[in-house]
Amino acid sequence: MKITLIYPPHPYLIKPNSQAPLGLLYLASVLRDANHEVEVYNLSGFTVEEALRSIPMDADIYGFTATSVDYDLCERMAGKLSKMNDKAKLIIGGPHPTVASETINLSVFHSYCIGEGERAILEIVRDTQEGRLQPFYKKERITNLDELPLPARDLMNYIGGDIFAYDRNYTGNNLSTTIMTSRGCPFNCSYCASKPMWRGRVSLRSVESILEEIRIVQSSFGVNQFRFCDDTLNMDTKRLHKLCHGLSKLNVFWRCSVRAGLSTYDDFKLMYDSGCREISPGIESGDQRVLDFLNKNTTVEDNRNLINWATNAGINVRVLLMTGTPGEYRDTPERTRDFLNSIEFNMVSLTQFRPMPGSPIWEAPEKFNCTIINKDLKNYNFYTWRRGKDGRRERSPIESVIETDRLSKEQMEDNMRRMFQYAEDTGKFNKG
Repeated sequence: MKITLIYPPHPYLIKPNSQAPLGLLYLASVLRDANHEVEVYNLSGFTVEEALRSIPMDADIYGFTATSVDYDLCERMAGKLSKMNDKAKLIIGGPHPTVASETINLSVFHSYCIGEGERAILEIVRDTQEGRLQPFYKKERITNLDELPLPARDLMNYIGGDIFAYDRNYTGNNLSTTIMTSRGCPFNCSYCASKPMWRGRVSLRSVESILEEIRIVQSSFGVNQFRFCDDTLNMDTKRLHKLCHGLSKLNVFWRCSVRAGLSTYDDFKLMYDSGCREISPGIESGDQRVLDFLNKNTTVEDNRNLINWATNAGINVRVLLMTGTPGEYRDTPERTRDFLNSIEFNMVSLTQFRPMPGSPIWEAPEKFNCTIINKDLKNYNFYTWRRGKDGRRERSPIESVIETDRLSKEQMEDNMRRMFQYAEDTGKFNKG
């Protein structure tokens, strides 16, 4: 069969093509290994109209991937696509169908996939061929990630770029790509939907498999800059050390996400020596009361140590913060400002809190002393800066979608305005 996999438009992203759609590239490899004709369309930087003009109209199956923010656009796009090719089957997978399957419109999509798609995709194709496509598919978690074929990066005409802060480039060609070494997260932060997405389990690739993929990408595409897209690369110190020792022999530069309380200065020095040039710790707030309320299981001091150790080791630190969260007080922005003033860092990225479907706050907001007053997911873009209609960077409107027993919507938004100003005052505010 002919299958077209679609990475949808992201009209709000300033740099829509900085990352490769790994999930679809894994599916493409599985399909190709089974002798199906498969294409991957990265439409991240397109408008819906441009995307529809680009997609071939002769596919048997169109497969979409969607986050909760993307779902409405994917549904509208699929509705138009079905009229242009009424013989094709429309399938959707990704985070949103996994955590909010009850919202999938089965009058537009013929089927959806819950969880990882590599084990389901061939069954979906077979059932389509035999005329017995099921409304949804759900398979057991993949525990041995080494069994998966490598992502079909050769199907992309753009492999990626600009993964480092301020568009830094550590090699001559500025090429980069994303790579996955694990799936899942063992923690249970109240704002995150990772636990229902991965069913509370973590699967790890072997270091040998990771290094082999990097060597193949280097030789096939000339890429020596990588972003590890794991939720937390440093969750297993022994594995991290082994990975660093291997990376140090490959002449690569890389970036990853880390968590406080798991690593020391020596760990960060080892990371730097193996090519790590940037980390992104999810700090979220400089107010310990908020960290406790959000079940972060970290402390302000843990976060300060992580940032200072990494900086002293030579690694650039992109501090990730949220504003407008449950658990905030009127002085939370000032406490976070004081935290920023106490550390050395390279960049601060600030997002507006949005309760994602599947997260504990979305599922039971009353347990977090808040009310969700706006559940319109198509307006849930949480980025502080967005791409305007003319393609230029513009500031996103400040809007709280919650109110708490302590702060009204207006007070939440006042907190957010002050926090935005404090981020601006650092001179290191990430503007996309």
